[in-house]
Amino acid sequence: GGEVGEGEVYACTGQPTPCDVERLCVALLNEPYAEAHGALSELQRGAGVALVDVVRELGHLVFRVHMPPEARAALVEALAAVEYNLSTVPDPRLQACGLVGAFTQARAAIAGAGALAPGASSRRASARVAEHEAGGVRAPEAAGAGGGRGGRRGPRLRGDRAAGAQGELEVRDAAESRAVALRTLRALLPPWFPRAFATFLSVFPPWFGARHAAAVTPLVMRWLIGPAAVNDVPPEGRAALDDGTPAPASALYAALGLFGEAPGYRQGVLVERCRVLEEAGCASVCTNVCKLPTQKFFTEEVGLPLTMNPNFETFECQFVYGAT
Repeated sequence: GGEVGEGEVYACTGQPTPCDVERLCVALLNEPYAEAHGALSELQRGAGVALVDVVRELGHLVFRVHMPPEARAALVEALAAVEYNLSTVPDPRLQACGLVGAFTQARAAIAGAGALAPGASSRRASARVAEHEAGGVRAPEAAGAGGGRGGRRGPRLRGDRAAGAQGELEVRDAAESRAVALRTLRALLPPWFPRAFATFLSVFPPWFGARHAAAVTPLVMRWLIGPAAVNDVPPEGRAALDDGTPAPASALYAALGLFGEAPGYRQGVLVERCRVLEEAGCASVCTNVCKLPTQKFFTEEVGLPLTMNPNFETFECQFVYGAT
């Protein structure tokens, strides 16, 4: 048994990888219709993924590409229509053509507004409006840019293959995704709360806050993560909690000096089938939008150490309060 990597997980679940989706987006926003359609067909055949999964991932990606609001709205509407039609039309070939056509229209709108399409090999790629093969009127150049040639009819946007960059595209990388999620968590609470709560927790022994957090989690987070239950931390997760002192069964037992429980007693929460992970269907989204920012927020800002261990095969997630 060798190590199972992210690529094997995507292959086993029949999902397109983030890199595959980004490369496809590059093609859809840069290449002629026939070549873009070929890239879509190649991804489906080569990776064995369904069109509906490709549409879903593209739907996430278009929100991370700089483009005019009108172009984004029209593109999202078209993607939603394709996704709906795939549930009612037996033959997906027509919907694949519609998908490519939607990006072709978006490309023209992006070029006309001076926005940029994603680069092929980096998340921050220089780009310019390049001259199209056919003749016609010149397309507007990007605002504030210079030194490049204007495009002609149906301008084609090229990524980092083009020289003489007129601007830059920024696609959020993993660090940016984590930062956005962390800001969202902070916005859910009053600014003073994390520090005040951390001060409050410091009065009690670590196991006390950890157990109460575990007890509350299934009650207040069910709407987001799905059914969950408090459990003892599994043996493989107890090492970080073991300070050599047995744990009490409750505050009363602690007051009586009765310490007989193993480290991690009632400090875990097992999410039976995490809705975030199941709906996202993506290990990267789970890690960068949920796991890492949540751990950082609770551990560093709330003062309650937390470790989350998702299982990408079963969609379970083991919370361990009190451990980092």
